[in-house]
Amino acid sequence: MKKILLWLRKKKSWQKRIWEFIRANVFISIFAAIILFVGVVVVFKVVTSEDEYVYTKINISQGLWWANTAKPDIWLAQGIQKGDVERSLTGKPIVEVLEVRRYPWWSSDEYQVYITAKIEVSKNDTTGKYSFKRSIIGVGSPIDLEFSTVQVSGTIMTLSETPYKNTTTPKTV
Repeated sequence: MKKILLWLRKKKSWQKRIWEFIRANVFISIFAAIILFVGVVVVFKVVTSEDEYVYTKINISQGLWWANTAKPDIWLAQGIQKGDVERSLTGKPIVEVLEVRRYPWWSSDEYQVYITAKIEVSKNDTTGKYSFKRSIIGVGSPIDLEFSTVQVSGTIMTLSETPYKNTTTPKTV
């Protein structure tokens, strides 16, 4: 019984010491409380956020979207494959290539490359705009993709909340 009473007294003195430290160092205590509050909010947002995906068609180019650069060479066109995945820092997939189309450009080693991708985005409900890697995206906006085998940039041609239907029919020429 005496040991329990001694333990309770020590606990009270431990709590008293913390309270005295808080009263003596008000600014440090307020700063620590703000950091703790921000940490709790961040953890809550990460745990409760839902993943939202959009489907997009992207025209791959070799440079920035506003520059008129050469078409991608064969090595870049073949570097992008169906099933390529870009992952976030936590290892969660944020971009998945669903389809790759390559068209030769006037009997040269250059190709027109179009990909269909599934992209994880954040949606601003008030404006209806999508954000990818902290940048607003839409039709005509530039996008940078970093897969394990290749890094490419391109221009978004279309955005859709539902997967695209394959309407092509194979024909023998």
